[in-house]
Amino acid sequence: ELLVYLVLFHLNTQLPVSFLYSWSVWMFALCVVIAPWWFSPQATNLFWMRHSWLDWRRWIDGNFNQPRVSHGSWASWHAHMMANWREMLSPWYKALTICTSGCGRIILTLVCVASLNNGAQTRGVEQRHQFGHNAGRMAVAASFT
Repeated sequence: ELLVYLVLFHLNTQLPVSFLYSWSVWMFALCVVIAPWWFSPQATNLFWMRHSWLDWRRWIDGNFNQPRVSHGSWASWHAHMMANWREMLSPWYKALTICTSGCGRIILTLVCVASLNNGAQTRGVEQRHQFGHNAGRMAVAASFT
């Protein structure tokens, strides 16, 4: 997701040296991508990776052949883990949780919209229309992430 936002930032900026302003974020994104292979020696073993992937897909799909392991499927495991919370929490707390869970993406999208074109206004376009156009582009981009 971070890489998508970085690519969108560089596609929509007019600065020729924009990489100099965001090199630390690019390094962070590269570390996040490389970390699973760097810290897991079995991550490069194709046999184990394929076997683990197939087991995980079966568990997610509910076709896992070992029902005693994590309740046999993701749905039953999740229902078991969340049962106490669902009974304990009030409807107001649940609504607040749903509303606040999207705050991070909303803030990130607003920051990206504000940084489009480096604050420079396109000639001949009113600021309201330019903001609406940029916000529309970022909304489409954020919906794909």
